[in-house]
Amino acid sequence: MYFMAKYHRKQRGSVLVMAMIYFVIFSLAGMAALSLAAHFRLESVKSKQAKTFDLKIESVLNEALFRLNAGPDSLANFTRDGVTSAFDDNSQTITISGYGKTLTVTLEDMHPFNHGVAFRDDIDTSSYSVTLLEGHGIRQFPFLPEVVTSYYMSNAVAVYNANTAFDSVMTPGIHFATKNVFLKQGAYLEGTLVVMGKLKVVGTEVTLQAVPDSNGIYLPALIVADSTADISTTPGIIIRGPIYSSGPFDMKGGTLTGPLVGVDITLSQKLDINDLSNEKYYKYPPGFGDVTAYDWPKRILKNSWSMDL
Repeated sequence: MYFMAKYHRKQRGSVLVMAMIYFVIFSLAGMAALSLAAHFRLESVKSKQAKTFDLKIESVLNEALFRLNAGPDSLANFTRDGVTSAFDDNSQTITISGYGKTLTVTLEDMHPFNHGVAFRDDIDTSSYSVTLLEGHGIRQFPFLPEVVTSYYMSNAVAVYNANTAFDSVMTPGIHFATKNVFLKQGAYLEGTLVVMGKLKVVGTEVTLQAVPDSNGIYLPALIVADSTADISTTPGIIIRGPIYSSGPFDMKGGTLTGPLVGVDITLSQKLDINDLSNEKYYKYPPGFGDVTAYDWPKRILKNSWSMDL
């Protein structure tokens, strides 16, 4: 009996020890689970806060762009909800600072020559097809740059002081016509045609090809400086490079790369506008004043975002 009692006491003791071990194990596991849950809750809160801060920073950036394009550049300097916006006119950058983060973006001017079609007053899109790179679509501008005709006359390879017709290959370079111009069958120019009078295209095989200057910037293929000239083209015309018109311009068919910049523009008779997926014609050309002299709308330059944490 003594042996059995001793055995039962040992057995009860073993059970008690095991129970204590299980209790400790489950307690530790419970504490670990609680700690892990608290950690995930904390991380979730931090993540939500980070997203909230990012949204506030992005919101201030959008407001800065709106202020910049709506009024004086100084309006882009402000603070809201603990986030500060600062615009640097020299570097053309906006810096947004707040919540331990600094976002910097570079801006570019949205001038008429970096759009496939840019008009001031009116546009009639009766019949056309358009294939343009992203960011270079059709846009209306409240004003257009003025052509400095003296630049083109002083750099011309030929100046015409009477009504002139072209029907063959022309000498490469700038051709400056002070009177009316007729482009007939077979007219071909690698350079710039400047027309101070009226332009009439009567040939179906007419090609104007823009060429770059010494800095690699393409001059317009065609400039019509007479604001009263009512221009119309024929379906066979091909214009590769920028076009600028001070007056109404009716593209009746044909093919062009753009940019087409004018006051009143009509696109008709299955006109094909295709920039050939090339940025080369979208630069601000010489002979139109300093691009910074105009208060153009601004946008964020592609791939210019920089975030410091």
